[in-house]
Amino acid sequence: MAPLSGEFGDIGEEVKKHIELASDEVNAAGGILGRKVEVILFDTQTKPTVASDGAKKLINQHNVSAIIGDLHPFTTKSIRDVIEGHNIINITYGAVELPNGNYKNFFRTSPRYEESAQVTVDTIKNLEFKRIGILYGAEKYIPEAERIKSMLNKEGRDVVYFNSFNDSLHFNSNIINELIQKNPDVVYLAGSAREVAPFLKQKTRIPKSIKFIGGPNTKHSELIRLAGENVAEGFMSVALPEPEELGSKVTKKFLNKYKSRYQRPAESIWGGYAADAFKIVADAMEKTGSNDSEVLVNYLMNELRDFDGVSGKITFNKKGERTNDLYRAFSVNNGRNVMICSPGTKPCRLNPNRCCSIESSKRIE
Repeated sequence: MAPLSGEFGDIGEEVKKHIELASDEVNAAGGILGRKVEVILFDTQTKPTVASDGAKKLINQHNVSAIIGDLHPFTTKSIRDVIEGHNIINITYGAVELPNGNYKNFFRTSPRYEESAQVTVDTIKNLEFKRIGILYGAEKYIPEAERIKSMLNKEGRDVVYFNSFNDSLHFNSNIINELIQKNPDVVYLAGSAREVAPFLKQKTRIPKSIKFIGGPNTKHSELIRLAGENVAEGFMSVALPEPEELGSKVTKKFLNKYKSRYQRPAESIWGGYAADAFKIVADAMEKTGSNDSEVLVNYLMNELRDFDGVSGKITFNKKGERTNDLYRAFSVNNGRNVMICSPGTKPCRLNPNRCCSIESSKRIE
């Protein structure tokens, strides 16, 4: 299930192509228990009622064994509510802001949005920033800002400034003046790329010693374009890597197949999460010899370990959440985002979007 039309139709189309490619790989290897896999695609249109009706149709008319989807949290919740009580599992490849709840048949190959906060805090610690300022844009980013503040306080970091900013080109000078007075080592900016870019233009009024780091929605070419390369230089962000920034052999092989088949590179990480959801369902059914949800849930929670997926290694916890860290820290360098490595490591020579030990060429996952 994917948004094949509407606002997120471009992502839905990539999800569809990733699923098609993944199913072809499974079928080429003999299918599941000797039977070819049939994929039934359904357009959720990013509408909860459409998604709910679609899930019912897939269950009652097509007798599916598993439902993969959706991208948006509201449609995924609708699907999840329908599935509860039926003998099938649901693996979403998106819905990063959707709380887990107490759904026994629900899994997620994508990370939860809150996980970015831990990576942000770890990055601030690794870079030895002691005094932190936090600014947020639209009201919806307040929880993100407060989460970062709480976690930093628990780590003994001093949050010296906490305030909001707007997305206007004309900022309240009081905010800039107060920020300069508080003199933080780094300022966390919670907001969208479009909101944060105008604020970064105020850097000329702020001491160069104050650094800036943003959340998942700031790692975007739009921020660099709107702020300008010179202004954006050195801006850090914590976000999900793009497909080409994933460096495993499994990832490269799959992405090469994708490019060869569709004559264009994969652009969305969500397609990779969807392909992994499909591959994991196929693996679980093949390994257990069953499509019974209880058997599959037990396998996914207790036996599946470090599954080699398109988006990296995958292991689930008892809540069906992926345990492997997926968010990465990046910094703008010469107009593009490059990965930040922790002390004792550096970008790998052959793949600068992974980190290697300074003392050896061993890759750090």
